[in-house]
Amino acid sequence: MRRSQYEMQEVFDAEYVSLHVRESNRAAFHLYRETLQYEINDVEKEYYADGEDAYDMRCYFKRKEVKPKDTDASLLTSELSKLSVGA
Repeated sequence: MRRSQYEMQEVFDAEYVSLHVRESNRAAFHLYRETLQYEINDVEKEYYADGEDAYDMRCYFKRKEVKPKDTDASLLTSELSKLSVGA
C-alpha cells in the first residue's frame, strides 16, 4: 500500500490519494486511519447500493522541497549583474 502511494506521488505528482470505506467497516477504517494516516474528508450519504454511508478518506502527501541547483544560482547572479551594469 505504501509503495503504491509513493508511486502515485512520484510518477503522477499527486497531492493525495483517496478511497471510500463503509461506516460499518471498523477494521478497514482502523487500517486507513491509524496505520496509514488517512483523514476523513467527507461522509457520502447512501454511497453504497444498500444505502450505507461511506467515509471519503484521503492521505495527503508531504510536498517535496525544490532546491535550486548551484548552477542555477550562479546563472541568476550572472544575469542580475548584467542588469545592474546597464542601469
